[in-house]
Amino acid sequence: ELARSDAAPIVARGRCTERLAGAEAYLPILDALETALEHDATGTLRTLLVRVAPSWALLLGRDAASAAETAGVLASQERLKREMVALLEAASRRAPVALFLDHLHWADASTVDLLAYLGARLDRMRLLVLATCREAELQAAQHPFLAVRRELAAHGRAREVGVAHLGEDDVADYVARTYPGNAFPACFARAVHARTGGNPLFVADVLRWLGARGIIAEEGGRWTLVRELAAIDRELPDSARSMIERRLALLDDGERRLLAAAAVQGATFDAATVAAILGADVADVEEQLMVLDKVWAFVRRTDEGRYPDGSHAVRYRFVHALYL
Repeated sequence: ELARSDAAPIVARGRCTERLAGAEAYLPILDALETALEHDATGTLRTLLVRVAPSWALLLGRDAASAAETAGVLASQERLKREMVALLEAASRRAPVALFLDHLHWADASTVDLLAYLGARLDRMRLLVLATCREAELQAAQHPFLAVRRELAAHGRAREVGVAHLGEDDVADYVARTYPGNAFPACFARAVHARTGGNPLFVADVLRWLGARGIIAEEGGRWTLVRELAAIDRELPDSARSMIERRLALLDDGERRLLAAAAVQGATFDAATVAAILGADVADVEEQLMVLDKVWAFVRRTDEGRYPDGSHAVRYRFVHALYL
């Protein structure tokens, strides 16, 4: 319906932050309202906000409001939810509304509760809610959005769309678009893909980092490789290193020991060898690897077969060479 409408949609974008994770109530919702109001050329949305959602209007102007007034509004959770539904119903009668919330794994409980409330009333408004989140961080924190997502999905009101990793051809296409007319060797995109596992964020970060370090540069109007490609293997961008360290910090000691043992074999490994290194039961190791695959996406199961002695063999590979 959003696509079929003649009216330009109202787009509201809000972002959760790690620094304020769970600390400030409704932070991404308030952020989204502010961005929508910035693009409200006719003032229609602002008029609706004041008329049907005065509590939200007060929160948006909380710098001028007293602390007591702000605290009083926040204490009225039910009123805030009712007003938000009223605002979205009124706004979506004029134009479809798209609410985009980024990094929902850092959202506060009040925001999640509001999303659950909205989700149960979607048939009353032309509203599309798009939210991004990292599954691993949701699971590690046992975030309240997990339960809300299950409930909404059970009633056909939510759908999860996974972001696939880029294939080698996709990386080559991205490199060509980012550095048009380049003179990189044929192995360049292959090396970037192998090092990043096709993770879109890592691919972009590695390419930016290669440019900042002078490993690739523009010469005579063409982008070229001016230093050895082996630099990709020796060093890492700070952004990628930081993300890896944060993800590893979320694992428990046993999971980190398992990954360290697996890395001894290299990019690909098998559960039985890891179990032997750790002195652990193979079944227990396979169970941990399943979690590291399905939840954390550190590894991927590749195949299974039999060892020469007839015993069962399950093989995995690290998703990104950056994790090694």
